Amino acid sequence: MSDDDGPMTDEQQKAIHEQFQMIYEKDPELRKALEKSDVASFNIEEKYSIIEAYMQGGAAGLQIELEDDEEDEKAVMDMSEEEIAVVEAQFAKLYAADPELQSAIGQASSLTLL
Repeated sequence: MSDDDGPMTDEQQKAIHEQFQMIYEKDPELRKALEKSDVASFNIEEKYSIIEAYMQGGAAGLQIELEDDEEDEKAVMDMSEEEIAVVEAQFAKLYAADPELQSAIGQASSLTLL
């Protein structure tokens, strides 16, 4: 579901929520992949993204994606303050130049690497 499709209807949101609940409850591997996440706090877009990733590769594909996130977090934690400043400056340039990125992630002032 892209922003180009317009806002989601209540029926679409309900269907996404129900599908997420169904696959989450029926697949122990998915529950294991998401065990470090606060599943109850997932918004409708997060649930939809998880459903899409799940449909592409099951829980195993989702687990790979989560492990990559953990590796990314570790890499950021190992960065010096100078390296973080460089990354943030590069991101600010990309963000300022790309309206689609701005729309997708909202206010840049609320984002941090850590």
